Amino acid sequence: MEEDHRQDLNGSNQQQKSFQEQEMRMSTLESEITEQEQHIELLHAEKRQLDHELESQIKVKAQIELRIKDHMDNAEQTSESKRRNLEELSAMEHEILAKEKELSEVIPEHQRREAEERQLREQ
Repeated sequence: MEEDHRQDLNGSNQQQKSFQEQEMRMSTLESEITEQEQHIELLHAEKRQLDHELESQIKVKAQIELRIKDHMDNAEQTSESKRRNLEELSAMEHEILAKEKELSEVIPEHQRREAEERQLREQ
């Protein structure tokens, strides 16, 4: 009888320990979920910022391209104005290259963050 009582206590202790372990695991999982949700929110904010930067860069590039087109349309001016136009065209092309380089740096980061966001959503 005493052996039965000891086994009952042992089983009860095992159940209590198992329950406590499950509670700890659930608490850990809830913390991880909260952390991942915060990370997703941060990624959303960064994505919005990158989208805004990308949109701004695209607008600037379009404006520069329009200026280049205007200058090319007016290419039948005197040799002096042609020389000035070529200098300005060269400066704008350098600006375009700089903006394209900037875009080439922003786009991969944007794509990486989108992929990370998709991966987090799939988890």
